[in-house]
Amino acid sequence: MGNAESSNLIVDESIIIEKRLELEAQRRQVNTDKILQQNIINVLAGFPDSGYDIKEWTDKKKFVFPIVLASMMLLIFSFLGLVIFRQTK
Repeated sequence: MGNAESSNLIVDESIIIEKRLELEAQRRQVNTDKILQQNIINVLAGFPDSGYDIKEWTDKKKFVFPIVLASMMLLIFSFLGLVIFRQTK
């Protein structure tokens, strides 16, 4: 009975050792690639976020706000002019 149980526990370690060596070789390759890529300058990510803003001009409040105010002023003056014109008639 003792021999039967020990024979079930026998594992072919050569397969495990080969897999371990393969994984270590892959890890070394990944580390080598990582070191080589560390020295490469990342051109796309190196630019700052500041600079020219490529939005529509309608999105900027510094243009929209004065246009709205000028339109409101034109409507108010037109209404006042119409009221004065009706009073003189």
